[in-house]
Amino acid sequence: MSYSVSEALLALTERYQQAWQSQHNSQPQSEHYLGLESPCVVQALEHTVIWQAQPCAERDFSKSEAAIELNFDDSVKAFYGTQYAGDLTVCWRDPQSGETLPLTLLQVWSDEDWLRLQENLLSHLVMQRQRRLSPSLFIGSLDSEIEIISVCNLTGQVLKEVLGKKQHQILAPDLATFLNGLEPVVADV
Repeated sequence: MSYSVSEALLALTERYQQAWQSQHNSQPQSEHYLGLESPCVVQALEHTVIWQAQPCAERDFSKSEAAIELNFDDSVKAFYGTQYAGDLTVCWRDPQSGETLPLTLLQVWSDEDWLRLQENLLSHLVMQRQRRLSPSLFIGSLDSEIEIISVCNLTGQVLKEVLGKKQHQILAPDLATFLNGLEPVVADV
């Protein structure tokens, strides 16, 4: 499973970077990363950073897993352990209804960002445990401040989840399927 997740993420990132190249004749750009070091930085401009995804060494989740006494889903480990990249703005199209869902797929920008991500994953799991909810690991955000995209740690399904509630919608049976169904959304610069 984790091999296919890595491949699906790399293919999506390639589609994303090609879409930027096609629309702006440039690698992806973001103002959010100005002043933040990363192996992804190609060039820092006055108001934006041009970036390109870079491979990373395998990430170790063992301390986070031990802290919460829970083994993380392998697909999420592969997702966060494949590359350094900027967050990817994408759109999910439900294969049955055709409904679209714009979202931001979270990525690890740097080693410092990796530490912050682990802390946030643990906080999310602690909150779920306190509310007696099934454990999930977030991978994306929506415009709504109360909804996230996550992977159920018990089933591996990709969910649109309401924070702190049992309420969720299954988007895909697994993370690789979800990643393969995403389409890049390129921002105006």
